[in-house]
Amino acid sequence: MSDLPKVFDEIFRILKSGGVYRLSVPDYNSIVLQKRSIYDFEGRVLADPLTGSSVFYDPKSEKTLVKHRSDGNSHLWFPTKNLIDELIQSSELRFCASIYYHHYSSSEGFFLVQNFPDLYMPVFRSPPNDMRANGLPVSIIVDFTK
Repeated sequence: MSDLPKVFDEIFRILKSGGVYRLSVPDYNSIVLQKRSIYDFEGRVLADPLTGSSVFYDPKSEKTLVKHRSDGNSHLWFPTKNLIDELIQSSELRFCASIYYHHYSSSEGFFLVQNFPDLYMPVFRSPPNDMRANGLPVSIIVDFTK
């Protein structure tokens, strides 16, 4: 996660003027992902069992530990719009001419679902393709135009 601003910096560097980069990540403020996640005592997501992660108590260390799938298919971080906003502000992507959110859920219960052009950059985890949340967002979808 600490390397993500550097990744965003590189995306900004190689993006042509007028070019569009679409970011689509799971939205852990989505009601669907909230219901299936495992949390710590402070309300932070520890694991998403549907992606193959599990949580267990280790009596030797007296700590709660998280185990992820070894094939790389587990979610290792749990993005929210606030987290994406922080990452944008700590990277060069903040200098894009336009940053436009199409989908997200907020921690306050607000949600945004807008149609977006998906001919060249489709996102299948969005309505009408993905109706797990009855049309509400399950992904954060944002376009960056340089």
